[in-house]
Parts: sequence; C-alpha cells; structure tokens
Amino acid sequence: IEAEHRATLYLGSESVSTQVTEVARIVPRASHLRVETRDRTVHLFPLELLQVVAVRPPRDPVAGNKTGF
Repeated sequence: IEAEHRATLYLGSESVSTQVTEVARIVPRASHLRVETRDRTVHLFPLELLQVVAVRPPRDPVAGNKTGF
C-alpha cells in the first residue's frame, strides 16, 4: 500500500467484528492473511474473517478537516 494512502481492514464473523488500521502491507497466503501495520506489528488472520479492505487517498492538507455539513 502506498505510503501516503490510509488502509483499514474490517474483519469479522456473525457475532464479532474488529478493524485493523494503519495497514502498510497485506500478503495473502493459502489459509490466512499476513498483515503488517505501519508500526511494523504483524498480524495473521484466517481468510474467512476478512470482510472489507478500505483504502483512502492521502489527506488534502489544503482542504483541512471537513465536518460534512
């Protein structure tokens, strides 16, 4: 994932869900995902837990934070 972009993994099953933010690298394996975050922590998740991968473009420093209304 490009350094300027922001990525989040959404993981879950029918009763439990969680997210992993600041994702730097995703490596798919036959039975699991190897996920490295920007702080170099490595997580291993079974493939069936993956729900969504969200990648957002870099923040626009000129636009600032918008409230949406």
